[in-house]
Amino acid sequence: MKKFLTPLLVVASPFLASEIAPARAAEKLPDGRWHITLRGQGPNLLCYGQITHVGEVRGGRPVYSGQARYTFFLARNGLVTASGTRKTDRASLRGQIRNARTGSGSFHVPTRNCSGTWQVTKIGG
Repeated sequence: MKKFLTPLLVVASPFLASEIAPARAAEKLPDGRWHITLRGQGPNLLCYGQITHVGEVRGGRPVYSGQARYTFFLARNGLVTASGTRKTDRASLRGQIRNARTGSGSFHVPTRNCSGTWQVTKIGG
């Protein structure tokens, strides 16, 4: 679960791209390392409590070496949406990236009956 949510949160993984006006030009996340904090609630042990992780962004997108597939969209105004799947799990997230260095929002993993909030901060320059 932790590895699955990481690309969504770093990317800000997740709100459905269709919720952002397609006419707006897309932006990229600044490359480098990002600190991610997830606070979830749900009956599944992997969804309950707080998880922290450091992820990496390259080429404006989160780096993820697992078996997850995801979409990510960051609008010029900082709104971010993402959704993805890993094995039988599905997740989505939405939020906002501010000043290209911090962000926050919410996530939902319906296959685990889990939802919560995320925060992300760029590490270093």
